[in-house]
Amino acid sequence: MRKRILLKVARRFRGGRLKHKTESERVFEGLLRHMGLGFVPQAIFFKPASTFYIADFYLTWPHKLIVEIDGKDHRVKKRRLRDSRKDRYFGAADYRWLRLDSDVILRDIAGVKRILEEVLDVPH
Repeated sequence: MRKRILLKVARRFRGGRLKHKTESERVFEGLLRHMGLGFVPQAIFFKPASTFYIADFYLTWPHKLIVEIDGKDHRVKKRRLRDSRKDRYFGAADYRWLRLDSDVILRDIAGVKRILEEVLDVPH
């Protein structure tokens, strides 16, 4: 019963985030589509302690890469601490992750593409 409630909450939360994407999320999603990469936006990851994380983007197999897009709110100390806990969780679960600044995505999408190509080891 509790798992069903958690799933319902996670899906509702994810749905709200999908409806209200930031400009940098839209631009980054366009880049992923242009590069032909399989991905899940606002992917839900359940933790054992009856809670969950939502990753901005999850690049599917074979990459298993989580991409987080950090806006200005991620520069606050409390948020950085929460982000570091999230990063440790994903690392312990054998996911790779990449944090990108939203301003960089909007200013230099070509540079972001180069970073992705290097991280994913795809031909340029």
